[in-house]
Amino acid sequence: MWTKVLNRPLVQGQSAVHLAVMTGQVRALRWMLRRGASPDDRDLDGFGALNCAAMHEDSVTAIALLGALLDAGLSVDTPDAHDGATALHSAAFFDRREVMGWLLKRGATIDAGDEAGRTPVMHALAGDKLQAAALLLAWGAKADARDHFGDTMLLQTGCTAEWADLLLAHGADLQRVDGEGRNLLHLAALRGDKAMLRWALKQGVDPTQLDIDGMTPLDALEMEMFEVGMAQSDRSRLDTTADFGAGDGFGPYDLDEAEPAFESSLMLLRRHQPGPVAQA
Repeated sequence: MWTKVLNRPLVQGQSAVHLAVMTGQVRALRWMLRRGASPDDRDLDGFGALNCAAMHEDSVTAIALLGALLDAGLSVDTPDAHDGATALHSAAFFDRREVMGWLLKRGATIDAGDEAGRTPVMHALAGDKLQAAALLLAWGAKADARDHFGDTMLLQTGCTAEWADLLLAHGADLQRVDGEGRNLLHLAALRGDKAMLRWALKQGVDPTQLDIDGMTPLDALEMEMFEVGMAQSDRSRLDTTADFGAGDGFGPYDLDEAEPAFESSLMLLRRHQPGPVAQA
C-alpha cells in the first residue's frame, strides 16, 4: 500500500520523494524510502531526485539527502532523464564544492559525459564556476575532454582568459581545433572577444591555422564582418538586436556592438600575420 501511495505523481509529476528532497526533509525521505518509495523518481522534465539533492544550497543537508538516496540503492552516477547529467554535473554547475568532494569520495565518475558528452568540469564552465572547475581538475578531471561536437573547454563559448589560464595549467592543448577545424583564434575572433584573442596570440596559438573551408582566423573574421555589413545595410528586414550569427553558435548579438569589436579584433590579427598582410 505504501509503495503505491508514495510513488504517486503529485505536482509537475513530482512524487513525495522529490518534494522531500526539494524541501530538505531528510528524515521524511528516509522514512519513505524504507517503505518502498522509489529513489530514482523523475519529474515531468526528467530531473531525478539525486540531481535535485546535489543542488541543495545547504551542503550538510545535500549530503544527507544524497546519502539516503544512495543507501536506498541508487548509483552515484545515475543520470537524469533531462540531459543525462549526473549529481556531480549538477553540483559543479551550482558550485556545491563540499557536495562535489563527497560525491567524488563515493566514487562518482569525474569525467562522466551527459547526453551531449559534456563532463562535470564543462558544466562548471557553463555555470561560470571557476573554483568548482579548479576542484575537479585538481582531482584529475581532463582539461582537454571533448564533447560530442568535438569541442574542448578552451573552444567553448564562455571560456575567458582566466578560464584558459586554469585549463592551460592543467595541460590543455592550445592548438586543438573543433569539428570545423577552427582553433581558439578562429572562435575568439568570430565572437569579437578581443581579450581572449590577445591571450591566445600571446600564448602562441597558430594564426595561420586553416579551418575545413580553408580559412585562417583572419579570413573567417573578414567574412563575418562582410556578412555583418550586409545585415546592417538592410535594417528594414533585420533589426539591430536580431539573432544574427546564431546559426553558427556565436549569436545572438547586437549588430551595433559587433562592428567595433570585430574591427579591434581585425587589427590584432593583421599585426600577427606573416608577410605583407601584417603591414596592412
